[in-house]
Amino acid sequence: MGRNVSTLIGKSVPHISEKCKDLGTFCIPCIIGNNKFENAMLGLGASINVMPLSIFKFLSLGPLQPTSVVIQLANKSVAHPTGFVEDVLVRVGELIFSVDFYVIDMEERFSHGSVPIILGRPFLKTA
Repeated sequence: MGRNVSTLIGKSVPHISEKCKDLGTFCIPCIIGNNKFENAMLGLGASINVMPLSIFKFLSLGPLQPTSVVIQLANKSVAHPTGFVEDVLVRVGELIFSVDFYVIDMEERFSHGSVPIILGRPFLKTA
């Protein structure tokens, strides 16, 4: 704790809790259709919800809507979504949410089997 903060607090506060370290990625289980996804990432930094193209195809969610959106990723590279899908029902625990996803072909960015669904701020706002 900095000297100025220590001086301000003085002896009036007996204990200040320790700062939490970054715990890394926060993931939750969710269900889409009859399929359980154990590691859907909650992304506070993500301004959109993202579904990998492989999962979209596996779920057979119907035709994609075209989109001209360009997404800037955390590493500053850009991705061009394959399309957009609206009103996908996502169950978390006993709650069901209608979620819109941008669908991205991102297999080459992740090792096999680790491609996540990303639930960003739009999902978190409704959750």
